[in-house]
Amino acid sequence: MRTLRSLLLALAMGLLAAVIGLLFYPGIAAADRPGEGRTARMNIEEAYETGQISYEEMILLKSYMLYRPDMLPETYRTEFPEPCGTPIALEVDEALRSLDPAVVERIDEMRARPVCTDSYDTEHFRIHYDTTGTHMISGWPDTSFRDAVAAALEFAWDEEVDTLGFRPPPSDATDPDGGGGSAHYDVYLQNLSGGLLGYCQGTYYNAAPGSPPNDATGYIVMDKDYLGFGWSPTTIMRQTAIHEFCHACQFAHDVHVEPWYMECTSVWAQEQIEDSVNMYRSYLHYFLGSPYLSINEQDGTGMKWYGSCVWNIFLSERYGSGIVPAMWYALEGSVDELTVMNTELGDHASSLAEEYEEFATWNWFTGARDDGLHYEEGSAWTQVAVQKTVSSYPVIDDAPAPAYRPNNWGCNYVHLNNPGGAEDQLEVSYDGPQTSTIANVAGLCSQAAGGSTSEIGEIPLNAWGNGNATVDDWDTLARACLIVMNTSSVDDMVYTFSVDKASPVAGIFYGVENGTDEVTLRWSLADPSEVVSLALERATSTDGDFVAINDTPLEISAFGLYLDTDVRPGDRLWYRLVATDHFGETDLVEPGTIAVTLGESPGVSFAPVFPNPASATATLEFTIPYDGARAALTVYDASGRTVARLTDRTVGAGRHSVVWNGRTLSGDVAASGHYFCVLTADGTRQTRKLLLVR
Repeated sequence: MRTLRSLLLALAMGLLAAVIGLLFYPGIAAADRPGEGRTARMNIEEAYETGQISYEEMILLKSYMLYRPDMLPETYRTEFPEPCGTPIALEVDEALRSLDPAVVERIDEMRARPVCTDSYDTEHFRIHYDTTGTHMISGWPDTSFRDAVAAALEFAWDEEVDTLGFRPPPSDATDPDGGGGSAHYDVYLQNLSGGLLGYCQGTYYNAAPGSPPNDATGYIVMDKDYLGFGWSPTTIMRQTAIHEFCHACQFAHDVHVEPWYMECTSVWAQEQIEDSVNMYRSYLHYFLGSPYLSINEQDGTGMKWYGSCVWNIFLSERYGSGIVPAMWYALEGSVDELTVMNTELGDHASSLAEEYEEFATWNWFTGARDDGLHYEEGSAWTQVAVQKTVSSYPVIDDAPAPAYRPNNWGCNYVHLNNPGGAEDQLEVSYDGPQTSTIANVAGLCSQAAGGSTSEIGEIPLNAWGNGNATVDDWDTLARACLIVMNTSSVDDMVYTFSVDKASPVAGIFYGVENGTDEVTLRWSLADPSEVVSLALERATSTDGDFVAINDTPLEISAFGLYLDTDVRPGDRLWYRLVATDHFGETDLVEPGTIAVTLGESPGVSFAPVFPNPASATATLEFTIPYDGARAALTVYDASGRTVARLTDRTVGAGRHSVVWNGRTLSGDVAASGHYFCVLTADGTRQTRKLLLVR
């Protein structure tokens, strides 16, 4: 492999770019760098990340891409558009201080101002262009394209400087190299092959009195015709003029602001100024597709920075468009964008953490989930990506895959789908890091079966990062969404969540008095797996405190029995069975509290129907205190019509069980709906409700 010094010498002697590519990068085949959907920058960066080229070689190749695309080896070329070359120009500038002097010399030669045959002055701009050769502007000698560029740039100045209030770019007339020959801001129209739309090149720090500490002069390079990009040449030219001039204004504030916020702002300006074009939407999926990455973090495509315009769109829709230029004034001489944003948002009685929480919530209301209350154009956007979907319950200590753990100022979206059923609540438990160590927030939104969406709210967290919430009207929803936000400076945040459908514990609890000195308590559970512990509690008066009477844990099984011998003849006692589920939630096993008087018959009891809701069959249990009593069980519908007669006979003392097969008197399958099961026995009439769900 040839050395960089010998390669540069060969370049200076005029070796063809294609030959250079074969000699210098023999291991990278064109087939390994598909152009479709990939930019030249992406191809170059992949070669560096996979160890095929060195850092110096990467910077040199990016310089070719930006300043001398004719010298970029064919292996890396693509016509897929690179929205903006400004971040590359800034990266090259930063790298020069650490590169080999020979490489620096070559790059300095390449990045010198373009030399053009003609120029055209407007009020604020000098437009440089060629009338012959490779860089000849579109349509020449017709000046329509040149004039359209001039009008677009003046329009950009009016909107960005005069209306939005950004600083105007400083004049380069006093630059050591003489600038572009006048006090006007220079724009060069060049043949930007390789899919590049344009870039803003910084030149010198501005030494004018009273200027910000890091403001810089510069110039813009735009394409000579904007043909072959999929948009009309005029549209994409105007959007590029707005975008790159915004960078020129940014250099007037502080050229050292991180590229992510430069691109965030320039794409925002495109949408803010030409609202009907909507070119910004083509970048949104890069941001909304990876919400777990930091808001200022780049992704593997290098396109997420452009999609981050959604952050400025959010802020401007909340506080007006003036908040974005205000951020740039606050950033002058600063070193950290997010810290400055937190301070600036304090002037609006808010904070970065509060706004990010709202931002993450707004992003869920995109695409078909738009509710008309968040982003103005949210219904036309791509939907934010979901990191995990749950459709069966219970879910215990679950989480998205480790690759999706939210980085700082990143978030997760977990969809909790409703698989059907009659439960009207969903219990959600969140277990995050200690909030004092890693600031984190969790919230809930919902989507109804008909598609409408709404915010539920934030889940209150304790100092340990734990919290619980209940989603009401669960039986009317298609899903809920758990949004987990990392508002700390720590990446890769670990958390878990647990979810279950909230419903009373399905089962029966009943007591039977034995003699005068003991009480036998019995129960049955429809699904013991939903219960982690049981406690038998007793009170000695209707308003007395209930106290646990089981000294040892009760066995969790379908049927249970406990003999209470700590009683005296004639006692009047109240019992209840308390079940605890996997979320730490407690509930009473139906019918709740039962009363027993020792020495007296407990009377007729009618246990709750189970399962309830039922899908096919249901079991009805009742207890008769003596032999020879007549018992009748009848099922009625909501209108009072008789649906089924289950039993009508003389029975003995004790517990009896009857199963309804879910059919009517005529043998037809009973329809879904509410039914009333009525027990008539020993001169009493008791009713239990049943929901039948087919």
